[in-house]
Amino acid sequence: MKLNHHLLAILFLAMLLGSCEDNHTTNPTQNKPLTEEQLPPITTTGAGTFGCKVNGKVWVAKSNTSWPHIYFSFDRTNRNAIGINGYIRNKEIDFLQINIRWYHNLDSSINNYSIGYTNSYTPSGGYIDVNENNFWRTDSLRGGKVELLRFDSLNQIISGTFNFDCINKETGEVIKITEGRFDGNYTY
Repeated sequence: MKLNHHLLAILFLAMLLGSCEDNHTTNPTQNKPLTEEQLPPITTTGAGTFGCKVNGKVWVAKSNTSWPHIYFSFDRTNRNAIGINGYIRNKEIDFLQINIRWYHNLDSSINNYSIGYTNSYTPSGGYIDVNENNFWRTDSLRGGKVELLRFDSLNQIISGTFNFDCINKETGEVIKITEGRFDGNYTY
């Protein structure tokens, strides 16, 4: 009888220990949390990066087509207009664009620019969902800023940070663009 009690106690203990969950695994790739896409670092080397958060979600320019994922331009003939564009281009799903346009005084030490929109000569920012034909744009009430960190005319490098709010005039929906950064080579 004594042996049966010991045997039952051992079986009970074995079942109890066997029912404990082992959160560790010998396979290091199993149970690994999915990594969220990260914003590119803020750099000033011409790294070819463009990223921000759109309503709090990471948005990084990329393309799986022959089209580029970024396009930076400088137009001396149009009041030194600077255009910064980042794209998500996916043959199957998305064509999204974030664009920023402002005018830069080359003789100035000003590196902070307000963006909004009152007319075609006003610095502005926008978010475009080409698939859905939806456009959000800064306006006189909603805007933001661009900070130019580097404008190197010798190496044609332009780098900076940005944030702005923009509105879809048809729906009234506002999109918040935050923690933006860009770094790349511009064209004339």
